[in-house]
Amino acid sequence: MNTDTLIARLNDGATASLVTLSVDHVMTQPVNALIEADWLAGQIVTAIAAASESDQTERWIRERIAELRANPPPGSLRDQLPTEVIGPVRDMVVRPFVPDRVIIGRMLGHRAVETLVRDLLVGAIQSFSQRFRPNLPSGIPGAGLGLRSLKKVRKSVLGGIGQELEKQAESRVREFVDSVLAQVLAQVADRICDAKDAEIYGRFRGHLMDQILDTPMVDLDHELGKVDPDALVQTGVAIANSLAKRANLRDEVRDMVQAGLEAMGDKTIGAHLKEAGITDEWRAEIEPQMVNRCAEIVQTTAFHDWLTDVLETR
Repeated sequence: MNTDTLIARLNDGATASLVTLSVDHVMTQPVNALIEADWLAGQIVTAIAAASESDQTERWIRERIAELRANPPPGSLRDQLPTEVIGPVRDMVVRPFVPDRVIIGRMLGHRAVETLVRDLLVGAIQSFSQRFRPNLPSGIPGAGLGLRSLKKVRKSVLGGIGQELEKQAESRVREFVDSVLAQVLAQVADRICDAKDAEIYGRFRGHLMDQILDTPMVDLDHELGKVDPDALVQTGVAIANSLAKRANLRDEVRDMVQAGLEAMGDKTIGAHLKEAGITDEWRAEIEPQMVNRCAEIVQTTAFHDWLTDVLETR
């Protein structure tokens, strides 16, 4: 058989048959037999390093942020995430546990928390004390002019005394709150770390997660707009640069890839696709692409010369 006849047969369906045969073979192979962890880790690290050193990285991040701001996805964040991921993550979040008391204490020991608690306590105590402040009647039906004048004087005098008392009371309240603030924060940390409240705080964490997931994407986009876009870009670039410069990055990536392969066991690619219920869809997507690429190669002069050389050496 000469070269032209063989190429004609390849163009007449033999290429598609060869691709189908190749895909059938690949689907019978275990995933860990087709992927070499160290090689894949090297490729990933090389890609990260190239991206971190390229000016296009900053441009790409900026463009993605602009696209997200211009066209926020519909629905909520929950609609954008796979349900098979949300379930396990939420189960982990709501799982009751007792955090370390020292760690929680350090987390609460911040000026922002102290200021918030102080203001809340001062406001609550002042609001409570105002309930017991005596009120002067606004008017007495039938009272004469002399009585009204006397009331005005009384109000003026008492008003001045009242203002001074309020200032002193506020000062005393703040002094009292400052004296008990550390104790209050310690009690907050104790409650957070109390074993009997572990389930309550677990449900609270689940509540927070649900609120974030169910917030419309338009609202999240509005919140994102409060952040400086340049700061987001610089943060993304800094993360990429820092990641690329990690001394043990390749080993870490290789270990993660290897762990993933080991978790898959000896299952074949076909078995994984069948479990996911996407065998037909995957083949319908991948085979036409492979056939088109092979057909393009068959038409090249380089392939023609290679095939001629192979047939002549036979």
